[in-house]
Amino acid sequence: MRIEGLGGIGVNPYVYQNANVKRSEANPQIQQAQAQVQHSSDMMLKLLEFAFYKQNAMNLKLVRIAGELYQGKNFDALA
Repeated sequence: MRIEGLGGIGVNPYVYQNANVKRSEANPQIQQAQAQVQHSSDMMLKLLEFAFYKQNAMNLKLVRIAGELYQGKNFDALA
């Protein structure tokens, strides 16, 4: 790609060289940042799975307690 400017047509010191180098391969800091982002997303996914698991367990416990209260039974709130 040429950028036309001073110097006329054909004599141009401003020539853009397109380097086909991936930035992640060229810079180790980018690789490290990408690894940290991947690790953070994995940790967030684990946290969300754990929160869903605990919420599901709490919902089952509340349904059990509500069922026992509806039937007039005594229930153990710590079970």
